[in-house]
Amino acid sequence: MKLRLWLRNGLVTVLALLFAAPAFAANGSAEAPFRFYTVLDGLTQSGVVDIEQDHAGYLWFTTARGLNRYDGKDFDQFTISDGLPNNSLTALHVSETNSVWVGDARGGITAIHGARVVHTIEPYNDETHPVLDIELVGDRKFVVLENVGIVEITTDNFEFGYRHLAGDKSTGISNMSVFGEDVWVQATTGLYRLAFGEKPKLELLSESIRNVHVDRQGTVWVADTGGNVGIWRDGAFDKLTTIKAKKDIVSIATDRDGLVWVATSDQLFGFDSRDERSEYVGPSLREYSGIDDITSLFVDGENSLWLSSSSRLIRFLGERF
Repeated sequence: MKLRLWLRNGLVTVLALLFAAPAFAANGSAEAPFRFYTVLDGLTQSGVVDIEQDHAGYLWFTTARGLNRYDGKDFDQFTISDGLPNNSLTALHVSETNSVWVGDARGGITAIHGARVVHTIEPYNDETHPVLDIELVGDRKFVVLENVGIVEITTDNFEFGYRHLAGDKSTGISNMSVFGEDVWVQATTGLYRLAFGEKPKLELLSESIRNVHVDRQGTVWVADTGGNVGIWRDGAFDKLTTIKAKKDIVSIATDRDGLVWVATSDQLFGFDSRDERSEYVGPSLREYSGIDDITSLFVDGENSLWLSSSSRLIRFLGERF
């Protein structure tokens, strides 16, 4: 019995060490540890779609098999059995009142407060259009639906409804970034700004930009189809560096230290936005590999970088610059 127990524990230890082994920078010169999380750690599914953090510090993750809440040690799971109308979840948003809004693959939306489902909203026009993003601007709630564009959630006599605002299948809208009253729209057809008025409309700013991220100071970080990364300001793209990778950029994020993180599906890049160079030489760029299937980046309140992936959840533990 003791021998069998020792062998079993020994095998678990070896496997744990293998799964926890750090990845290395592409040039082999620096170690860039990544911590991987899967169903073995308590996730409802290893692949994670979206990441958000609430005002109490909990991290929330959507997967195709339910919602997960992480307290830094353990994962709590929320599924149909807890009141969710669907387990295949997509987008997340945390409101100022600490309600967690969750979109699903059917196009439905659920509001959770205090770990309880408080509202469920049926899909737009009773059609299946996966929710790609949810954003709140003041008291207004905006949703990006695949092949539909941007719709607004309305309330009439305590009943929820929708109003189509802008975009359609041809626009290819995937994400919105909000700062104050400004709404920046990311699409396969370019970078837009959502202009409000009697009839809201999309203003095309650049056809070449495919990724946008607005930081806490309101700086609009963008990346174009050529792998160029920089800032959108004064109506123009100010390029800071170029990501030379085989695959397209999928996400941009910034942290409190002024670091800018850029991901392709299989590589992570980072540079210091305060690293001033000449107009001919961009900031020093760090590059990390050993990851795959990356879909988005998220920086939490403790300045930790998280990567969502269709195969596992990843936390970057590498050196800061």
